[in-house]
Amino acid sequence: MKRLPLIILYCLFFSGTAFTQPGTYIRYSTAEGLSGNYMYDIAQDREGFLWISSNTGVYRFDGTHFRQFGTKDGLPDNEVLEISVDKYGRIWFCCFNGRIGYYDKGRFYHPANTPALAGIRLMNYSPHFYEGRNNINHISGIGGDYTQLTVNADSILNGNMMPYKVNIYWEDGSDSYYLFNNFIHKNRQQIYKLKGITNSGTVVANGNALYYLMSDKLFRFRKGKEELLYSWTEALEPWKLEVQSSGHIFITCSNGRVIELQEQNGAYSISRTFTDIYSPGRAWSDKKGGVWITSLADGLYYYPDNKREARAAAFTKEWPGKIITDMEVCGTQIVTGFENGSVACFNRELKLDTVLLRSVNTAMMIKNVHYDQHSGKVIVSGGLIWIWQTGGLNRFRSLNVRYSQQPVIVPMKDAEITASGKLYLNGIRNLLSLDIRSAQLVVDSVFWSANRKYAICPDIAPGRIWYSDMDGFHFLKGGKSHQLNLPEPLANQRITDIKMPAPDLLVLTTESNGIMIADTQGRIRQLILPEALHGGSVSKTKMYGDQLWLAGDAGIGMFRLEHNTFKPALWVNKSNGLLSDNVLAFCRDEDFLYTVTAEGLQKMALGSLTQAPERPRLFIHSIQNKAQVWINPTGTIHLPEKSKEIKLECSAVAFGNTAPVVFSYRFDGADNFIETSGPFFSIPLSFEGKKKLYLRCRKGNSAWSEEKTVLLQIPVPFFQRWPVGLALLLSGLVVVLLVSNYLAGRLRKRQRQDQDLKLQVALLKLSALQAMMNPHFVFNALNAIQGYINDHDRYQANKYLAKFSKLIRGSLNSSRETKILLSKELEYISHYLDLEQLRFEDRLSYTIELGPGVDPEKITVPVMLLQPLAENAVIHGVMKSKKPVLITISCRISPDSLWICIQDNGPGTANTHTTEKTHKSLGLDMIRSRLQLLSETQGKTYSFQLKDNPAAPGAIAILQLARGCPS
Repeated sequence: MKRLPLIILYCLFFSGTAFTQPGTYIRYSTAEGLSGNYMYDIAQDREGFLWISSNTGVYRFDGTHFRQFGTKDGLPDNEVLEISVDKYGRIWFCCFNGRIGYYDKGRFYHPANTPALAGIRLMNYSPHFYEGRNNINHISGIGGDYTQLTVNADSILNGNMMPYKVNIYWEDGSDSYYLFNNFIHKNRQQIYKLKGITNSGTVVANGNALYYLMSDKLFRFRKGKEELLYSWTEALEPWKLEVQSSGHIFITCSNGRVIELQEQNGAYSISRTFTDIYSPGRAWSDKKGGVWITSLADGLYYYPDNKREARAAAFTKEWPGKIITDMEVCGTQIVTGFENGSVACFNRELKLDTVLLRSVNTAMMIKNVHYDQHSGKVIVSGGLIWIWQTGGLNRFRSLNVRYSQQPVIVPMKDAEITASGKLYLNGIRNLLSLDIRSAQLVVDSVFWSANRKYAICPDIAPGRIWYSDMDGFHFLKGGKSHQLNLPEPLANQRITDIKMPAPDLLVLTTESNGIMIADTQGRIRQLILPEALHGGSVSKTKMYGDQLWLAGDAGIGMFRLEHNTFKPALWVNKSNGLLSDNVLAFCRDEDFLYTVTAEGLQKMALGSLTQAPERPRLFIHSIQNKAQVWINPTGTIHLPEKSKEIKLECSAVAFGNTAPVVFSYRFDGADNFIETSGPFFSIPLSFEGKKKLYLRCRKGNSAWSEEKTVLLQIPVPFFQRWPVGLALLLSGLVVVLLVSNYLAGRLRKRQRQDQDLKLQVALLKLSALQAMMNPHFVFNALNAIQGYINDHDRYQANKYLAKFSKLIRGSLNSSRETKILLSKELEYISHYLDLEQLRFEDRLSYTIELGPGVDPEKITVPVMLLQPLAENAVIHGVMKSKKPVLITISCRISPDSLWICIQDNGPGTANTHTTEKTHKSLGLDMIRSRLQLLSETQGKTYSFQLKDNPAAPGAIAILQLARGCPS
């Protein structure tokens, strides 16, 4: 360790100990995480953390965990003398080697990484930090080295060593002051000399004033005047002055005292004096009003503000024993029994007043202490029975106790006193009784058996005594013992204590398995299992009215009796101020609870115990993923791809609650939190994309802190990202579309080829049908000509041949076409019917009718389509009829079709037996085939039907042809 200032060694030499201090304190040392017990300075930052300097670095403290930092973390030196916090939240460190550094936003800055600090080195032991106007920080010390640092919210702009000497700097308005060698200078001009200052640690500047302490007086220099703030009647031996504000001052004395001064109504008065700190260093009051005092040899002490009425006293050599085994309140005194058989009295401030009995015989260990308020007697039992009569001025007079049988020097295991003043005790083998209100204090034997006895309790109703031994639970009545069988496995355990809070109600305490509540008939009314006892065992139970108090290695609990059921009402442990959870003994009065732990005696106000432990505040220092660290993380944390784990450093900021910290976390979408210890813990990751992480903490049985949310983002693998997936999907769709389009094109091309082929086949079929149709007509025409020749009618034969030649010419012309104008088709039909008229004379007549909008010069129809129908009307209408027949050819149009009707007034299809079912005309079959081919190739409607005319005699043939379409 480096060389220490002489003033600190002087303090260590003259420091001492005392017995009590105002308020319950908590001491932190190497057992709580400090690497050493040598502490210098202390300050609190804006986040609420305490920073403590030492000779081994600095500590950041959240109330539970000490986080140590040294040169490896960025401190200029491991020995830090002073800590200060500026208005921007930076924590400044003035080091033993004269170097300056600071901590800001999770990072340490020092001369090696901050050029503005590189040229600064103060050869001082007692540095002073002052935050001045114009964003200039002033640092000076006992040696006179003085530097100015120009800063802003983001960084240190520059640092300069000043050419003149300054011990302490301060400002008042626009004026600058400094002290050097006891001379005060204003704006570089000497104006005043201080007298009697021998220690630089007792001079400090705060705000617009300089405070300095003589041996018995405290002064303030402000606005050019010196004023006395407080004086003492005796010398203080001061060595450190701490001015936290103009109205709150701490003075540390070399004799071990720390004095707190507070200003009220313009006058200073002593608020508290702390005397139990071994070699005190600096004192500091936190934001909650608690007082922290460093020790130059014993760690760190904390006095919570809400525990001012409490007291604590550690073991001292003046005590007659080392371990208090039982205790009870007796007026203004607390009577205590010790492990060595000694008995002593402490006052309500936990100071030892009187030793009633000194002993060094551990076989005489005190087991029970009772106080009978009615008679004013104190009864103590252990190896023997002792009784004291109390009197005024805390006087105790020992009374003589006789025994009806000799010898009776046996260890007393348990003792209970009745409301009538009858004391019952059990030894190892005996049950004893003593009437403490009698003039003659005689101990009588009530019962003896060979079994080892554990506990005893007289019944509220006279005549019955309850006790437990190795064989179980019994009651003694009329001098005879009766066993009471309890239908509960817990009854097989050793019953170490018995209480009877109400008639027909027994409280039976087992060694480590809980408590049974039973009636006097052996029926179990209630079980208080270890879970309700915070998992600990119970060593002491006491009844105070309807309250059952019990203590053990998990603290002290209180259960209140309501309708023959005990309900938990209070639990006291380290979470709400108990120095240790392992309680050896306790008692209480109306206002205070007195306890004994390994840490010593403790007094706690009952009202403060009902206060819930402070709810901690969660602070996230860092999140780490492999080599990447996010300091004080905010916003979204972008983690690398395939991250499987993050490591966190967190704090649960709450002081005075020393219970263990529990951190818990869950991800968005999860139902339950996962608990873990801290402050360093890992969280596994099993997701990709964005996920909210919820964090919270608590200390002991405090409420959970407010949740904090961290947004984590892990990149989705390239081929799983939605834009990439969308692009791949679109690319796939494009490929599919291209392939589909290609295949569809090929299919369409093949379909076109098939269609063209089918059309060519259809055209060939049409040509074949047409070729078949023309010879058919020629055959009929030649038959007619042959008839005229046979009849030697030359005129008619020539006339018929002329018309026939026109038909043949038209047929030959049409054989090269697939479509023809409607006018040409009607002309062709006219020639045909004219030729047929020459044959049938007046038996055949015909007419052609064109409907509205029918323009035969613009409408095309399949060639040679009407001739077979006209021929069918002649053959089956005219030839079969004995009467003249009229053939009517009519044309009309609709929006998408041309309708052609050929009808006659002959006998009709029914009389001539030429229906579609019984007669198949070659010409009609050819018409149907042609129209079907046209429908298939063009995808439009072509139809034909032949039927009897429903409106008149004869047959009618109806053609439906698509408009504007070729054949």
